[in-house]
Amino acid sequence: MPRLAIYLDEDTTRRLDEAAEREGISRSAWVRRAVQSRLEDRLPARFFEVLGTWEDDEEPEEILRDIRAEAPERPVQDAAAWDRQIEADARAGRLDELAERALAAHRRGESREL
Repeated sequence: MPRLAIYLDEDTTRRLDEAAEREGISRSAWVRRAVQSRLEDRLPARFFEVLGTWEDDEEPEEILRDIRAEAPERPVQDAAAWDRQIEADARAGRLDELAERALAAHRRGESREL
């Protein structure tokens, strides 16, 4: 397997170490997964099956407004990190239970068109 050397500032290195430790893997394994995830750059097909399938009393615009009002201010670059994390969680199966619950609710007729 080819090797690659990268240079990271101290803060990025600290955050990398924390993330790798949380997942119980080495720095190299964490970076390898991140690169593979970014290069794959697509969500699993099942991810899209659940979009818009859960019922809510609020319209999507109202939900987004509430999220924005309650969420702390984040720099714009965090949006890309958020997207990558959601994609990684979906690929790793960490959203499977939520997806199954949403699909079950949809099959019971508890969803509506957006």
